[in-house]
Amino acid sequence: MYYYRIKIGILSIMSLFSIKINELMYRKILLLGILFQFAGFMILYGQDICVPSETYADSSAGVYPLPFHEVLFPDGGIHDTVCIGSPFEYTFTAVLEDSIAWMGFSFKLNSLEILPNGVLNLPEGLQYGCNPPNCVFQANTMGCLKIYGTTTEANDPGLFDLQLRTKIVVANGLISVIDTLPELLVPGSHYYLPVEAASSSHCQTSSLYGYQQNEFLEIKYQPLLERLTVIAGDPQIPWLETEIIDMTGKVLLKQRIQYPVQSMNTMDVSGLSQGLYFCRTRTIFGYSGLKFVVSK
Repeated sequence: MYYYRIKIGILSIMSLFSIKINELMYRKILLLGILFQFAGFMILYGQDICVPSETYADSSAGVYPLPFHEVLFPDGGIHDTVCIGSPFEYTFTAVLEDSIAWMGFSFKLNSLEILPNGVLNLPEGLQYGCNPPNCVFQANTMGCLKIYGTTTEANDPGLFDLQLRTKIVVANGLISVIDTLPELLVPGSHYYLPVEAASSSHCQTSSLYGYQQNEFLEIKYQPLLERLTVIAGDPQIPWLETEIIDMTGKVLLKQRIQYPVQSMNTMDVSGLSQGLYFCRTRTIFGYSGLKFVVSK
């Protein structure tokens, strides 16, 4: 009997010891799991959200691409479109130098900061992040800002006039200017972000609205003259057809020229209201496409 009591006691102690070991192992596994999750979090959020484009490394100070301006930068602006319900991302590159020109004067530049919630007029569902993460760009550096996310059905299709609420520090902190870009540095300029319904022609067939340029055709928009010019590089083209399409895919204007096709063919677009349009020109050799913004 005494032997069995000793055996039961030893088994009880071993059982308790086993429980303690299991508890220790569980705690270690739990701790390891937490550490792995934390490490994954740090890896994910330690990565740069965007990378400045080296294309602009030798460019003068500014935000690239340059904004749309009907005289200074008619080819500027955002050359992309948001489709409601689809993922979207777009990156701006900031190039800073040691000085900045403003109102005809040159100032020693210290930093440019995108203020919290500083990207104005963003469509619902989109957000932004910077590299560096605090959105403070120092003089003589390059940085970037990425807009990303998925737009919701709460958005109406149209042009969203994006603005950057910024703080510019110059003269070693003696002067700080809080205002919006690009208007502050280039009055009359805009970063229009086109948003289209998922059912639109662009969102269903991206190739239709692509920037493909046929080697025989070149399209130029001249906002001051309110006309489009199609330059045909081959005099043997038997016909040339040009269409102006709105954001819903509706053809608003159409022009067909039969042989002989001139080297420069113009189309009057003065009747178009303010907004974003697409010009598509076709021949037997293919087509060229160009987006353009009418700003009145």
